[in-house]
Amino acid sequence: MRSAFSITTFLTLILAAIVRSSLPLGAQPPATIFSLSWSSDGTMLAMGGVFDGQRALRIFDQNKQLIQEFYVDSGPTGVSWHPDNNRVAAVVSDYTIWNLDTGQIE
Repeated sequence: MRSAFSITTFLTLILAAIVRSSLPLGAQPPATIFSLSWSSDGTMLAMGGVFDGQRALRIFDQNKQLIQEFYVDSGPTGVSWHPDNNRVAAVVSDYTIWNLDTGQIE
């Protein structure tokens, strides 16, 4: 029987455990990650979660630099890249697709 967890979910849980174990007792982590997805060419990482108290989808380059951030009302509990690497879909209250070239929702 296959596990319901994907490798991304597993790695996210491990990362969360490492971050929480390094904080003083009772401290809140700087981020809670709900979802991760690498672009098909491996140059960008989409990360959905709560960052400094704000729910957002963040896009990072391979040098760990934040290149774009989109604030949302809920989620994002899932992210996925379009094959052209210019669009990211995220599960927010339903789903939302962001065009990274324009920064606009499609």
